Amino acid sequence: MRWSVAAGVALLALETTVQAGMAEEQTVEVDSVEVTGTRDREPVYSSFTVPESAAATVEEFSREDIRAVAPSSIYDIAALSPGAQVTFQGRKGMNALQLRGGDTLGVILDGVYIPWSQASRMLAQFPVDAIESVRVVRDSSAVTLGPLTPFSPAVNHDNAPTPGQGSSNQGFMVITTKRGKGFEVGGIAEYASHNSRNFQLYHGYKKGPLSYRLVGTVSGTDGRDGWNNAASTRSILANGNYDATDLKADFMVYFADSRREIQRSTKESTTSNALWYYDPMKSLQLSVNLHKPWNDVHTTSLSYARGRVTAHEVLRTTKATPDDISQADQSDMLHLWHVAATANNRFVAGLQGFRWESPTGQFFYENIARKEDLVSGYLHDEYRLNDRLTLDGGIRVDAKFIEKGSDKYSPLLGGNKMINDEWQQPAISLSLGGSYKLDRMHRLLARFGYTRQDADSFLATVDGKDLDTEERFKYELGIEANYHPAFNPTLTLFLYDIRKFAYAAATGGSGATAYNIYDSADVIREGVEFSCKGALPWGFGYNTGYSYITTDRGATNKIKPHHMVNLRLSHKINAVESNLILNYVGPYENNFLSTGSVYRPAGGYTRLDMNVSYAFTLRGAQARATLYGRNLLDDHYVTIAGWRDQGMVWGGKMEVAF
Repeated sequence: MRWSVAAGVALLALETTVQAGMAEEQTVEVDSVEVTGTRDREPVYSSFTVPESAAATVEEFSREDIRAVAPSSIYDIAALSPGAQVTFQGRKGMNALQLRGGDTLGVILDGVYIPWSQASRMLAQFPVDAIESVRVVRDSSAVTLGPLTPFSPAVNHDNAPTPGQGSSNQGFMVITTKRGKGFEVGGIAEYASHNSRNFQLYHGYKKGPLSYRLVGTVSGTDGRDGWNNAASTRSILANGNYDATDLKADFMVYFADSRREIQRSTKESTTSNALWYYDPMKSLQLSVNLHKPWNDVHTTSLSYARGRVTAHEVLRTTKATPDDISQADQSDMLHLWHVAATANNRFVAGLQGFRWESPTGQFFYENIARKEDLVSGYLHDEYRLNDRLTLDGGIRVDAKFIEKGSDKYSPLLGGNKMINDEWQQPAISLSLGGSYKLDRMHRLLARFGYTRQDADSFLATVDGKDLDTEERFKYELGIEANYHPAFNPTLTLFLYDIRKFAYAAATGGSGATAYNIYDSADVIREGVEFSCKGALPWGFGYNTGYSYITTDRGATNKIKPHHMVNLRLSHKINAVESNLILNYVGPYENNFLSTGSVYRPAGGYTRLDMNVSYAFTLRGAQARATLYGRNLLDDHYVTIAGWRDQGMVWGGKMEVAF
């Protein structure tokens, strides 16, 4: 496979091309089932536009797709993207999403870059009914989307569930909320197993160039008896747009006030006797984006965003006076970029500045203030040579400055040197890509990426040694085919040659004092991703994906699922729509906080969901009633040793809109 990918890159050097800066959308309707293939619906000046050579690695879920899945959270959506692995564990990094065998996914919500330390705690409770689309970009060589280096101490690579060091952002999940498209007033009422409830009111309006939308949500669950997994959230989301010829602007504000118990682990974990909860846990995300078109070619944009999560964490295990600690995690971003776009070329240059801080101590650095700055710059150009051929290339530099930190990532090491005002070595990312239209049905895509980054100096390492610079050489070759409305396959082969890969070789401490000890090794990752979608006769449609990944390092190979499959089958007849969703994750092993550090079985499960909805008119209002079942096989599957899924859930939802 490695030589096949290399041959594809050689072909790229001869002939490859993308349709630069062009948005192309195909819609096919067969017996009322609609399948939409999206090239890129972002405006040409958007910072989230990806090159055509990355089209095979972009999975987009529209509002119709999201409704068809009937997800409980954003993670249910992301899990249906080929190569995506969703995991869940205890309090300090509860939810995690990884791609292609271990690297994390950067999260961007309406322009707000959300660090993993925030996303792992707040994203699971974001109201999915307020989402317009979710785009999963499985390619870190898209250098304009966001930083490829993480903030804050990381806790991963081999045996822990949260994002790791090195060039850890292997891609991005771009979430866009619904916008006002006219006058609308509506509400949602939902009830499910374990006394789970969700109520939402929304209002939108548009007149001329101005629009806005307001969403208020109250949700909660009692959780399964004895599992310590109750939760409740009250949130408000507001956004607005101004779209005129000489100026374009938009904003978003999201605030949530939550209480969340942290699911109790089983005896397989060293934390099984701990009962944690957050009360309150508050989240604030806001963004303001301005775009100034100077003429038909040039547009300058400026964006500001802030993300903040505060939490009062309580450990109430059999103590008259529970242990508690307050936490704060905040990030700010300023982004300036300029786009010059013609019919055959799109050039973008940008500068980004980030500040992340946790004055109360972050995760295992409790009571040790941390503050990090990241200064980034990028250039990217995409040029169409002719109707078949285009090339693209880009470079990004991320330079991290640690204002406050600790010398070693371990709560047990006393007298550590404190890091103050210290630059880390910059991370450098290069990308080349292209697309070649073989004929009217086939398109060949190829990409090469290179990243270079030193491990952060604060990592605790085996024998106290220094970790060498990590380098990644990334090769991708893909093909898209448009045979028939019923059959549209995409195939991608990839190979990552990772040198001096920083990984967690061991875990020190236990429970609240657990930390990782790092080492480095050379690793080859390679795999294949396949997806296919289509509209079938008699109201049927489907969307399926498969991914396979393997490595040449046994210790890494056993702790990642090799095979993952997802399938969505839909059927629509008149006003009745039904969907069957299957997600299979292959078996692997995990020993994060495992009792006795024993590797234990994880994965190896099939999750089956189903829903049926009926659309109708109620006194002039548009209404939809939905019945759904999740995890119909009632499988208490495990993704991290000691934490099980709560099993089968039944529920119903009613939406009414005027």
